Amino acid sequence: MFRNVTLERFSSASSIINSLKEDADFHKYCIQEKLNQGPLNHFSVVNNIFYLIESGFVIGSRNMGFGEQLPILLQSGDFPYLPSYIEETPQSMECEALTEVTWWRIDTSFFQKIIANDLLTTRLAKSERNIQEHALMDRMHPEQRIYFSLHIMMQLGSEVKANVLKLPVFVDVEKLAAYAVTSIDYTGDILQALQEKNIISTEKTPWVIEDITAFHTLLESENIFAQP
Repeated sequence: MFRNVTLERFSSASSIINSLKEDADFHKYCIQEKLNQGPLNHFSVVNNIFYLIESGFVIGSRNMGFGEQLPILLQSGDFPYLPSYIEETPQSMECEALTEVTWWRIDTSFFQKIIANDLLTTRLAKSERNIQEHALMDRMHPEQRIYFSLHIMMQLGSEVKANVLKLPVFVDVEKLAAYAVTSIDYTGDILQALQEKNIISTEKTPWVIEDITAFHTLLESENIFAQP
């Protein structure tokens, strides 16, 4: 029914759900769930169910083998995994709701019947980009990893006014340190230096990037995007 629909129709969680709702079996195969902040269940690709985040933020931890964990920040419109791409999907994933979360439990076969494969390709590209970012961070100094992690979290924030951005409410020193794979104390020292430069304000939640231009200049000076 929807094989020739353009990707614009699937650009958000609401548009995806609306497309699924056009099928009479929607309520049979799709269930909305509301979750509190905190650890979520351990997910497996073999249960023929996957999840579409409607609102809120989730951090997933993918076991990449050899004891390496890949953190993935997920928001509205994202999927913790897409079972149709088993070859690139971990056998299991641990997730934590960073805020209150609303998501949809969707039967895999129903989703594949309704949604064009182009959408899955788009989501797979985002997963591959996350892996590339992780590989980039592996070559960085801890200070650079903190800057880069802030850069990633800024992409989930909201603009307050020109050159000022509000970070997601879940961002704190513990989450930032964990994502950057650095100690909390060291992360706190770096944040203090950024505050002294009037780049960031962490006194209240949510944190605020007070000078986006200055932060981008800092990234360039550290050659964050020019790692060998």
